[in-house]
Amino acid sequence: MSLPTFRRLRVALEAGIARVVIDNPPVNVLDVGLATELVGLLDAFRDDGSVRVIIFESANPEFFIAHVDMTLIDEPTAFEDLAQSLPPFANPFQAIAMRLRDQPQLTIVKLTGKARGGGGGVRGRSRSELRGPRDRGGSVRWKP
Repeated sequence: MSLPTFRRLRVALEAGIARVVIDNPPVNVLDVGLATELVGLLDAFRDDGSVRVIIFESANPEFFIAHVDMTLIDEPTAFEDLAQSLPPFANPFQAIAMRLRDQPQLTIVKLTGKARGGGGGVRGRSRSELRGPRDRGGSVRWKP
């Protein structure tokens, strides 16, 4: 499989498992660039039967995804290019969560930091979540 080149995502494929490290310093803000790369990644994996599991984690141990980039309020047209490939009834952040929810692979979030706003959407739409000890004791959640 040939993946697009990403600047904010590091992807490693091995034995049907895709490990995706989110690396958008300093706090992994869900901005236009990260949103576009997440959609591109999910689209690339959607029809690839060789990828059975996608694990998302953060390069920053303090933040999984801090929040949506609130400066977008000042740039209402920032998502126009991305919006062309998304359902018309959803904003780009909802559409990412919907794509994640409908992904045929098992999606896992390895949570070792804060997940606020857009990060909560990614976390909430994954099928499983692994939480580390810095997140109040660790737990595993499964959603069929």
